Amino acid sequence: MGLLTKRYRETRKKGDTGEAKTAYAFKTGIDLLDWSNGKLVNVRGDESYYSVGIEEGTYCMFIGKSGTGKTSLALQIAARIVRDYENGAVYLDDVEAATSKTRFKALSGWTDEMIEDKFIHRNVGITAESFYKNIREVYNLKMELKDQITVTTDKLDEDGNPIEILEPTVYVLDSLAVLVPENVAEEDELSGSMSQTAVAKTNSMIFQRILPLLKKANIILFVINHVNQKIDINPMAKTKAQINYLKQDESIPGKQICPAL
Repeated sequence: MGLLTKRYRETRKKGDTGEAKTAYAFKTGIDLLDWSNGKLVNVRGDESYYSVGIEEGTYCMFIGKSGTGKTSLALQIAARIVRDYENGAVYLDDVEAATSKTRFKALSGWTDEMIEDKFIHRNVGITAESFYKNIREVYNLKMELKDQITVTTDKLDEDGNPIEILEPTVYVLDSLAVLVPENVAEEDELSGSMSQTAVAKTNSMIFQRILPLLKKANIILFVINHVNQKIDINPMAKTKAQINYLKQDESIPGKQICPAL
């Protein structure tokens, strides 16, 4: 080993060098979704396996029209991911106040005891700032309890070592389209484009800050977003589709946050 790389690793805490590692994937129960996000992991030597599902600490956006089951699907997947982990948990920031514990119980198949142990539901006073603070609090708690919530999986990394992860947390935001900063939420009057600019700027800044926290603490973020439809006044000049898989007259709110999705 070279002197620089050796000293770099020696002077940093174990597992905190910032180097790339083989990510662990959680199955969603939907084979098409799992395999479309899967990849082949080649372990040192001749061994290899397919890692399928949603990887630890990732950010996933559920996009669709109203009534298409976005929230239901997200909550079902969330429940499946954390179900078998003693310290796994689902956090729901229900900005639209569209979900109850009864609904979650039906979707997850969990008992009342499991819901009490593993489900945190907020539906009052949720702003962009409180969403960020809550993500930050979950991150801080997981870092504080790191030694107690680290588990060894049944998968190997590319060097042949067992993959260790923090037990998963799934955080569901429903929905991005109605998440606004505190100052905008408290305005007495609607101020049009200026408010929209403030919303986009604040939300973009928040997501840029939390993405590194998600990866380090194994917080899987599910964000629900809607599809808006634009009416073209010139049928001969169609609007270019905002992202792949959307029609030319469809767009999603908050595109500044994650333009690659």
